[in-house]
Amino acid sequence: MATSAPGSASAFSMREILAEQVEKLEASGGNIHIPQLIKESDSNVLSFDEKIAGLRTQIATMVELRDRELATRAALQHLAAPIRTLPVEILSEIFVLTLAEPGSDSSHVRAAHRVSQVCSEWCFVALHTPQLWAGHLTLHLNKVSPTQDELHAAGLRVWLARSAAMSIALTLRFFWDDDGSWNSIKLRKLEEVVHVASRWRSLEFRGPGHRALSFLGQLKSDSLLCLEELELWTTTRDEERIDPTNIQCVAAAPKLRGLSINSSCRVPMPWAQLTSLTLRKISTLDALANILNRCPTLVNADINLPEWELPAGVIDLIVLNHLRTLVLSFFEDGPLAMRFVAHLCAPVLDDLRLYFDLRPKQYWDEESFTTFQSRSRSITKLDLEIVDNTLHIPSHAFRNLLRHAPLLSNFQFSTGFLFDVALLKLLTYADSDAQPLVPRLCSLTFSDIQFGTVGDAFANMIRSRWWTDEELASRPSPRAVARWSEVNLTGDYRNGRKEISQSFRDSMNALRSSGLRVRVKAI
Repeated sequence: MATSAPGSASAFSMREILAEQVEKLEASGGNIHIPQLIKESDSNVLSFDEKIAGLRTQIATMVELRDRELATRAALQHLAAPIRTLPVEILSEIFVLTLAEPGSDSSHVRAAHRVSQVCSEWCFVALHTPQLWAGHLTLHLNKVSPTQDELHAAGLRVWLARSAAMSIALTLRFFWDDDGSWNSIKLRKLEEVVHVASRWRSLEFRGPGHRALSFLGQLKSDSLLCLEELELWTTTRDEERIDPTNIQCVAAAPKLRGLSINSSCRVPMPWAQLTSLTLRKISTLDALANILNRCPTLVNADINLPEWELPAGVIDLIVLNHLRTLVLSFFEDGPLAMRFVAHLCAPVLDDLRLYFDLRPKQYWDEESFTTFQSRSRSITKLDLEIVDNTLHIPSHAFRNLLRHAPLLSNFQFSTGFLFDVALLKLLTYADSDAQPLVPRLCSLTFSDIQFGTVGDAFANMIRSRWWTDEELASRPSPRAVARWSEVNLTGDYRNGRKEISQSFRDSMNALRSSGLRVRVKAI
């Protein structure tokens, strides 16, 4: 039988040990007794145990010393890491850049907490970087228990304190039932937000409009010192419940520049200082004209135009001397609304975007738009989108549209429009052209167009306005038109429409090989 002592890796034979002890006893002639030998063995075991314990203590001490040296090495590596050499200001900027990607409020909150929990040093830097905690917040103002409300308020108080004196963007989302009264519902988390009203940079309301009006009515007139943008969607019914004319805080906001409202909103506004305006649910042309005439510094405007019964008599010209970007969306039976543009003068307008979703299908108001173009001759970017081909633009009207846009450089057109050869020939450049159409056009995007049988004419038009660098350098004088910087074409051949031909694709591939950025896609 072979065995080993507990904890030992050495094997020994019990038979050999037994024989050894028998021989020892016989050699002693009976002078040594077994109990005496057992005592000696027990004493030896205790002695060995004491030595083993001592060795184990030494090993534990050595292990601790080794682990400490490993920690010291890791600390030294940490101190030698390149990121340790970054100034705190740079590290703070990196933290802020982690929040640069657009996303939900919750992702912003998670990102801010994540960088603050990496290590104590990063936590210190994060807590002293107010920009990290000044992202957009959405406050859900639904009914909760007092305990929950107090917990939410405590967390919000800490969050707002971390952003120090930074301005903040805020969305208030109301969920209360109609039978609930604002005065009977007190939310601590809302009180925390009101305490920093002077820091609001942008304010957006969601939910019942009368709740928003009631909330604004409780703010002091000098509360919104930093407010730059306001989004407030109220209806006539909302204003029947709460008189908006008594709300003074918005009109007194000294920095307010951007406003998004329905045209029926009667809250006093600082119209004269606005530079950006979004208008929805416009009732009449008079209502729209009244608002725009009070906004002399307007730079950007986004307006939804429904069907109107135009008022009788002469409508004064609306002059917007600073307007640079204009977005007009036409819905329902929109051509009557198109007459609005004939009453608009925007001499420095650069970017014009037109969206049409009309029922039933209507015709382009050529006379009104030509009148508008004659007063707005600085347009360089035109985006024309027609949903489901619900607006028909005759070829002669399309030619007139381009003829009155001498500075046009970027043109985007999305519709089921079927080009005719005559129009394409007008756009085709030849050296003999004394006054070419849209001479500065360099970026072209056509979506959902019908090529029909004019694919070759289309290819010739594109080819006529493209030259390689070598070709341009070889000419003693510049061309009368700009060359393309990019061309994007999407052809629609559904419902039996003719597909983009292979010869057209070959022509575009040849132009692409010569350096033109051109993309052709069929749907």
